[in-house]
Amino acid sequence: ICNSSCHPQIIGHRVGLLVTKSRSLILCDGLNHVINDSAFMSSVRKFCIINDLKFVDIGIRSQSLNSFHCGIIAVFWVSKFVELSPSKFQCMLRLLRQHSIQSNEKFMIKYVKRHFKM
Repeated sequence: ICNSSCHPQIIGHRVGLLVTKSRSLILCDGLNHVINDSAFMSSVRKFCIINDLKFVDIGIRSQSLNSFHCGIIAVFWVSKFVELSPSKFQCMLRLLRQHSIQSNEKFMIKYVKRHFKM
């Protein structure tokens, strides 16, 4: 889980960065907007080059613009990535793409709260 801000006085936005066994770095951004942040993406691309990783953006928006649940959504991505096999993770991505942002956000928050007994 990574903060999109490098500035110590800015809270920023939390995203999930998942490193796969097949040498990929998967970006999971609830707002699907850090891909347009040149400073953040420059750091991600440098990390990929140094570690010989292929960059992949899942491109699924799962957070409402007025929501502050980015940390919980990032935890969801990490938890599901560890829990599921690669093929089941891809299946989950296909299912999430079929649902609305609000539906996905509600599902992810509910999952994290139940899974981590929050």
